[in-house]
Amino acid sequence: MPELAVPAASDPPVRPPRSGFRFKLGLVLIVANWPVGYGGAALALAWGRATGQDKRGVMIATGVYILSWVMLGAGLLLAGKEGLARASELGALVRNWFRRRGR
Repeated sequence: MPELAVPAASDPPVRPPRSGFRFKLGLVLIVANWPVGYGGAALALAWGRATGQDKRGVMIATGVYILSWVMLGAGLLLAGKEGLARASELGALVRNWFRRRGR
């Protein structure tokens, strides 16, 4: 009679990858954090410089940058460590794609 394989006590349980709406929304917030923060701040500063309203541009840029951190926090709450790991994988894929395109 064949013996049943019993997992070792130290093996962590295998969980299926998360794929629900909350996880996807969190992943989008994590991934969008960087372009919204830096891109939005840069656009606000450029707008302020172009219109001669430098102080208003700095205030808007600061608000957009703070909003990007709120997005990151909300994304981490929704997606958790799995979402952060998946965002890192996506970032590596994008970096590799750009490196290959530059050759």
